[in-house]
Amino acid sequence: MPGGGGDLEKTVGKWFILSILSLFCGCGLLGLVPIYMTHTAKQALAQGDVATVEKNLKIAKICVILGWVFVVLYVVFVMIWLLFAGGLTMLNM
Repeated sequence: MPGGGGDLEKTVGKWFILSILSLFCGCGLLGLVPIYMTHTAKQALAQGDVATVEKNLKIAKICVILGWVFVVLYVVFVMIWLLFAGGLTMLNM
């Protein structure tokens, strides 16, 4: 985790943007939780509470990464289903 206040502010901003993107790219609830956590991290940063900022950013990072992993797994599952389970014949009807 970056040590300086400016670096920490940039990190919070970066993960806030990634949280918003994950919400709109199909991550659902795993997109809402990091938005809330980064928002509270911004508030804690304004108060100078670095420990809370780091804790909330850690939760936000985990949720964003898990959300993207689930999206990728879902896409892979659908591709396998379409290719091997006869999904294409069902779609052509």
